[in-house]
Amino acid sequence: MAMTDIRYITVDIERRTMTIPAGEEVLGVYNDRDIEVKYFKVPRYYESLDLADFTAKVNFRTPEGVVDSSYAENVQADNEYITFQWTVPHSVCSAIGTALVQLCFTLLNDDRVIKEFNTTYWAGKVLPGIEP
Repeated sequence: MAMTDIRYITVDIERRTMTIPAGEEVLGVYNDRDIEVKYFKVPRYYESLDLADFTAKVNFRTPEGVVDSSYAENVQADNEYITFQWTVPHSVCSAIGTALVQLCFTLLNDDRVIKEFNTTYWAGKVLPGIEP
């Protein structure tokens, strides 16, 4: 996908909400396996915190209610924004229905979380297929 074709899911840093572009609410079809990629654009600074110093991950709850997370990929920062991508894991698409997705940024010291920034979640869709 060309960089100009990317439809970013953006974050309102003050409200901690995500804006989902039309068509990006679909996370995949039942039993997709690491196919769908979502792109995120987040303001780099929250108050005095530089989120570029944090580790970005995506927390999710599958349609079956399983809670898990996976790390952001290709994280890049410029003076204003952090961009990254997330490949929707198979576990999210293991059932048809609604999956919840949330961004989480953690600052670690000796593998211990010392600061954590979260967004609210958005409800993504896993669509039905006819795979037996």
